[in-house]
Amino acid sequence: MKYAELCETYDGSSRMISEIASKNKNWWYTEMKVAYNQLLKLLDEEDSQNLIKSQTSWESYLENKKYIEEIFFYQHKYDSVGELRKALSVSEEAEETKARAYSLLEYLYIINGEINMVFSEQ
Repeated sequence: MKYAELCETYDGSSRMISEIASKNKNWWYTEMKVAYNQLLKLLDEEDSQNLIKSQTSWESYLENKKYIEEIFFYQHKYDSVGELRKALSVSEEAEETKARAYSLLEYLYIINGEINMVFSEQ
């Protein structure tokens, strides 16, 4: 099911926001990993190492963000903010993954003049 079709099934619930966002995040994660692996094959050793460091830092940032959100939104350590906020945090993660995928796709375009995406954004 494409993203647009998935959005058409939205029933107004926080659960559905989480479900749609999670699928969207997974699609963009796949795009990101494919672009990342393609870049590694095209870069020289020094640039490959820099890309690896950059990707590791990005993944660490996302994990740390998920950890702090876990404390605030899931463990109720500082009070509960509700299911909608939890759902929106998944949506934010999807958007950040999409942004990272686009950055890597842009690098690919600069090197070889083309972008071959795994999924259609539609």
